Amino acid sequence: MSKKTFYLSPAKKWTESLPLGNGKIGASVFGGTKKERITLNHDTLWSGRPKRAEIKNFKAGFEKAKELFRADRRLEGEEVLKENCLGGKCETYLTFGEMDIKFKGIKAKNYKRTLDLENSIATVEFTSKNVEYKREYFISYPDDVFAVRLSASEKGKISCLVSMSSPLKSQKVLKDDTFFINGECPGESYDPETFKRKYKYFSEPKKKGVHFSGGILPVVSGGSVEFSKKGIKIESADEAVLFFTIKTNYEDYASFPGLSKISYFDNAESTLKAAEEKGYEAILSDHIADVKPLFNKVSLYLGESDRENVPTDKRLQLFKENPEDISLYTLLFNFGRYLIIASSRKGSLAANLQGIWNDSMDPPWNSDYHININLQMNYWPVLMSGLSDCYEPLIKYISSIAKTGEETAKELYGYKGAVLHHGSDIWAHSTPLMSHPVYGYWHGGGGWMCEHLFEYYEYTGDKDFLRDTAYPIMKKFAEFYLCLLEDRGDGVKSIFMSTSPENMYMLPGKKGKLQECSVAKSSTMSDTIAFELFTNCLKAIDILSLSDEEFKNELETAISEMKPFSIGSDGRLLEWDKELIEKEPLHRHASHLYGLHPASLITTEKTPELAEACKKTLECRGDGGTGWSLAWKVNFFARLGDGEKALKLINMQLNPVSGNTVSYKQDGGTYPNMFDAHPPFQIDGNFGVVSGIIEMLIRVEDGKVITLPALPKKWANGKLTGVRIKGNKVCDLEWADGKLVNFKEYTE
Repeated sequence: MSKKTFYLSPAKKWTESLPLGNGKIGASVFGGTKKERITLNHDTLWSGRPKRAEIKNFKAGFEKAKELFRADRRLEGEEVLKENCLGGKCETYLTFGEMDIKFKGIKAKNYKRTLDLENSIATVEFTSKNVEYKREYFISYPDDVFAVRLSASEKGKISCLVSMSSPLKSQKVLKDDTFFINGECPGESYDPETFKRKYKYFSEPKKKGVHFSGGILPVVSGGSVEFSKKGIKIESADEAVLFFTIKTNYEDYASFPGLSKISYFDNAESTLKAAEEKGYEAILSDHIADVKPLFNKVSLYLGESDRENVPTDKRLQLFKENPEDISLYTLLFNFGRYLIIASSRKGSLAANLQGIWNDSMDPPWNSDYHININLQMNYWPVLMSGLSDCYEPLIKYISSIAKTGEETAKELYGYKGAVLHHGSDIWAHSTPLMSHPVYGYWHGGGGWMCEHLFEYYEYTGDKDFLRDTAYPIMKKFAEFYLCLLEDRGDGVKSIFMSTSPENMYMLPGKKGKLQECSVAKSSTMSDTIAFELFTNCLKAIDILSLSDEEFKNELETAISEMKPFSIGSDGRLLEWDKELIEKEPLHRHASHLYGLHPASLITTEKTPELAEACKKTLECRGDGGTGWSLAWKVNFFARLGDGEKALKLINMQLNPVSGNTVSYKQDGGTYPNMFDAHPPFQIDGNFGVVSGIIEMLIRVEDGKVITLPALPKKWANGKLTGVRIKGNKVCDLEWADGKLVNFKEYTE
């Protein structure tokens, strides 16, 4: 059962529903018997339109703050940044709404709902009055439709009312045999003065939001079908198939939806007509042929469990009491890879904080793109899992923000190159965020994104990609960091005036009272990101035999003058330019360990002293944290070769969570449907733990393949096949009694 989740009752909460997706369309199936509720999404249904935040006094404030930091007047400098150098807010990923199906005469028994991860199909099965009912759901990537088949063991037993609703500005439209909701997203999701949630629609074309059309086309055998504004009424049918799709007029980050010429309504109609003509069975066959090979590119086996026939929600509860459920780790691994395929496909947008699933008009943190760990973590396992096509949306997004980031670097800082701050959206927002420098001022996003570009080359060996796409973008962001380099006062060049994402330290303020501060002369994370980017640019110049001598000399000089890592008096890796009092010693971010993971600048073999400092840092940070924080720590300990600690953190991540309140402390875990709990739901933890599990079993360090680097005793026997490593290689490995017994490395 490591390829399926299943439950013996319908979902009561959204975090119990079964997620389906094809990268663009998302659906969450509750599996109700008398009333089926399905929440619906589309990757381009966001508020907003192309718009750049204006921060009028940025340059003067930025220069004044630098003067204050040079004089070590940090609290004053941070206040100047807060007053002058913060601005916009990201737009919001929105829900389309719901499809509801109300059934007649159902009294369910023997209920079961299942999510088949391998084939990406959800099913609901039960009996009522001696009749066996089955409902089947999937979302096709080749045909771009969500298909629902309602069937029964006796003819004439399907009677229901199918309806749709949307909280967005919209209207219901009946055309021929199809029921549509046509509408638009708000042009803004917040008040530009107060930055509080406030959806606003506009009449001016350049201010209008994304327009959409979502339609249901029924194909019914036997019985009768009636259409009205209430929905689609099906009476006494033998079988009913519902085809659903959403189309929008979103073109790209720079195009105004209100000026778009895309015929989204016609596109929705033609897609549904094509599905009707092709037929359910053919669409299902092509769907399985599409997703199954992707899912099966990688296979993990750790052993069998006597709990594989226990419902998934109960299984999580039992695991909390007694974690002797070896195949639950495989299920967690497979579920994460399933979510990659469902939320990020070639032609879709990059997966956001919730992938593509959202049931709210007010999702946590806008369900946007957070760039200080979260978006990156979404894509950590993608290349490892052989899903390079699923990486394409991230590359496309990075190309977009490189362009807006170039504008931001020039207009705000007056610098060369490009910059990306803490948060973004489908409009490629690149300016600092409003409210507080602790997250708004962080400017390390672009450099971290560049690591993903170079990593794509390292995995695929695609020199054309490195030359034409990756290197030009890497150079832009490197140029910006070169402009930020400055002696911090101790002879070391750093990315001057930096934060360590979302963390703070304490300084004596007025009358000696401690005050919090987030900006420092330098931060280890910012320096490490820049150092790694400079190094990767030099590698690219060498690989491509480029004659870029002036830039190459600048990079070599910068690298020689930087010192990204220092160890404090207590043996920990320093987070800022000097030892400072931490506001939250157990903070969920451990950003200063970026050099350990995802970068490979710190290793147990080449830099043992720094690796030990990372270990001491993690010990002091503690094991608790949000879901994604636990996942990152799994990767850290995998790199440190501590499989037992990595496994302990995976066990913590499998802690069952039912509530949906926001927590930044020790409450990370897993919801009944296997979604990662920050809490609330945030998908990055699902992806990060997949990366961590692979890192525990195999990695490449300085071109050398290391097998079983962090194998816990509990995983003494197992097999991993199809995993990708840097160097465009595929690996299969098998181990027994904790030792490697079979290893194969090959090119696909």
